[in-house]
Amino acid sequence: MFRTIRTILVLLVLVWPAAQAQTAEQMQMLENLSPEQRAQVLEQMGIEAPVAEQPPEFPSLVLDRSLSSLEMPLEPEEPRLSPGSSLVLSVEFPEELSARDREEAEAELAPRLQALLGSSAFELDRDGMLVIDDFYHIPLGGLTAEEAAIRVGAEPGFRGFEI
Repeated sequence: MFRTIRTILVLLVLVWPAAQAQTAEQMQMLENLSPEQRAQVLEQMGIEAPVAEQPPEFPSLVLDRSLSSLEMPLEPEEPRLSPGSSLVLSVEFPEELSARDREEAEAELAPRLQALLGSSAFELDRDGMLVIDDFYHIPLGGLTAEEAAIRVGAEPGFRGFEI
């Protein structure tokens, strides 16, 4: 190790008077030395070694508790449907439909939809889907009750009904 320092020192001393700038090779050799060895070489060359800057000290943070009273209370988030959620699906004819028109529409309904008139309880499957008679598969997971009603009403088989 002392031999390496001596070799670098000799190289730097020989080249120093000829040119004030070090070559890339000399700089690489200087950078490969440990900080102590580098300081020793630079000292022997009469160059003051740069002092490593200490990282600045940051002040400790203080939590101002007086500001906590200014926060607005958050409104509780509306519950959302998730896999396994139970829900009651209400399928009705629009109120403005006359009794006669309602009877005619009911007679034209497929038996599958006739069975859904009124209110029925369902449970979302493990994927958050509302499965009705293996015919309707409607994704409702993550929706609020209002969003779920809109989503069910958008299905082609439920258009024209109040959900």
